[in-house]
Amino acid sequence: GEDQYKLVLKINTNVQDIMNDRIANIVFTKNSHSGIKISESCIAKKSYYYVPSKYIVSSGNSYGVLAVESGGVTFRPVKLVATIEGISYIELTEGLSAGAMIQAENSTEMIAIGDMAEVDGVYVVNGGYEQYEIIQVRYRSQGYAIVEGINMYDRVKIIG
Repeated sequence: GEDQYKLVLKINTNVQDIMNDRIANIVFTKNSHSGIKISESCIAKKSYYYVPSKYIVSSGNSYGVLAVESGGVTFRPVKLVATIEGISYIELTEGLSAGAMIQAENSTEMIAIGDMAEVDGVYVVNGGYEQYEIIQVRYRSQGYAIVEGINMYDRVKIIG
């Protein structure tokens, strides 16, 4: 029926020989988290620069920032790694360094690039090459994590 569960506990002969009692303490927990369950030993952390997403500008199929320089404002490409909850994590490319002032598009707001944050991720090995994928950990318990950001059949590397 609704909200009813059935538990079948199988005890093999080895357990029967050792156990004195026939009582088992069981705790039921209902997990409402969705995602893919992986071992916590697969999760690696990497540091990236981060800026509010409003400072990221797209030009065609590339991403960048509007760098404030002595000659005015210039589009400088960046590698956009991920955008999570309004924050964009980036890798700086040539011509852009930490401390550079950037401007939001259609605004006069400016900030300096410099803050870094560690982001959870996993190394996915598909097709013979290894690639770092950022994940979002939804739940952790007993050495496992339920994550989003990878696909069901991805081969995830265990970090030694």
